[in-house]
Amino acid sequence: MPRKVFLTLGALWMAAACADPAAPPDVSSALAAVVASAQVELVDLGVPFGAPGANANAINARGDVGGGTGGGPFAHRSFLWSERGGFTDLGAVGLNNQATGVNASGTVVGFAGASDADVRSFAWDDRDGLRDLLGPTAGPNQAWGINARGDVVGNLGTRGFIVNDPLPFVWNERGGLTLIPLLTGWLGANAIAVNNAGVVVGEAKVTNPASPSGWSIHAFQWTKQGGTLDLGQVSISAGPTGLAAINERGQAVGTMIVGGQRRAIFWSAATGIVDIHPDGMLHSQAMDINDRGQVVGVYTVSTPSGTSGRAYIRSPAGLFTELPGLSSLGSVARAINEAGEIVGSSVDEGGQVHPVLWRVRGLP
Repeated sequence: MPRKVFLTLGALWMAAACADPAAPPDVSSALAAVVASAQVELVDLGVPFGAPGANANAINARGDVGGGTGGGPFAHRSFLWSERGGFTDLGAVGLNNQATGVNASGTVVGFAGASDADVRSFAWDDRDGLRDLLGPTAGPNQAWGINARGDVVGNLGTRGFIVNDPLPFVWNERGGLTLIPLLTGWLGANAIAVNNAGVVVGEAKVTNPASPSGWSIHAFQWTKQGGTLDLGQVSISAGPTGLAAINERGQAVGTMIVGGQRRAIFWSAATGIVDIHPDGMLHSQAMDINDRGQVVGVYTVSTPSGTSGRAYIRSPAGLFTELPGLSSLGSVARAINEAGEIVGSSVDEGGQVHPVLWRVRGLP
C-alpha cells in the first residue's frame, strides 16, 4: 500500500520572477498566509518489482502515473500506477527503459532497450498491451510524450545511435511517422512534448562556430501549419536544456544553461524566453506546466554534505513553494495535471529513490 504523509507547507515558500514580465508577482502577506496554511499530501508509491529504485515521470487527468525502475545492472521495467490497481508491469525490459508519457485514455508511451544502439519506442494500453511504436525496421528511437489525440513525439537515431544527432518525429495512428524538418544549420533535434493542438516543443543542436564545441542548443517549436520555428539559444553545451513541456494555452517551460548554471525558463509567443530561476538557488529546471500556469521542477540547494535537489511548484504569480520529500537527500517534481497532482521522485533516508505523488490543496 502507498504510504501517505499529510503536512502543512508553512514557510516552505519564496518569491521569484514572474513568467509574465508585465504582471509583477503577488507576494503580499495575504498570499504568504495562504501558502502557510496550504496542505500537501505526500504519497510514497513504493518501489515495485523488487527494484533498487524507481521514478515517476508522467501523470494524466485521472491520476494514472507512468514511470520506470532503475539502478545498477538491474533489468529496468516501465510501469503504470493507479490508485485503483497499484503497479502494472508494462512488459518492457532493458537497461534503458522508462515510461515517459500517459494520456487521458491511459495510453502509455516510453522507450526500452539494452543500449543507445537498440532503444525502441513503445506504446501500451490495457486493450492491446505492449507494442513497438515505429516497427522493427526503424532505427533506434525514443518516445517522450503523447497528447489526448494519440500524437506521440520523440526522436529517431541516425548513424545507428540515438545520441548521434537524432531527427525529431511525430507519430499517430492516422498518419504514421512524420519527421519534423530541421532548419538550415541544425545538426539534429529532440521533440519532447506536444499539446492537444499538435504544437510540439523540444531542443535542437545548431551549428555555432563561436561555441567551443562548434554547436549550441536552441529551443524550438513545430506545428503542421506553421512548420519549424527556432525560439533561441538556451545553451552552448550539452545538458538538460530546451523546452520540456507545453500546455493548452501554448505556454512552455524548460531549462537553459548560463555560465554553467542550469536555470528554469518560461516561454510564450507573447514573452519569448523568460528566465524564472529562483533567487539564491544553485541550479533550477522547469519540467512541466499545466493549463493554470503552475510549473513544477527541481532546484538545487547547498547542504552541509554538498548539494541536494528540491522539488517545487511555482504559481502563475511567480511564487515558488518547496515540496516536502521523504528525506533531505533530494527530490524532483516531473509532471503536474490539471487537478494539481504532481509526480516525481524522492530519496529516502536509506538512499533509495522512490516514485512519489504530491497532492497540494490551498495553493494559488
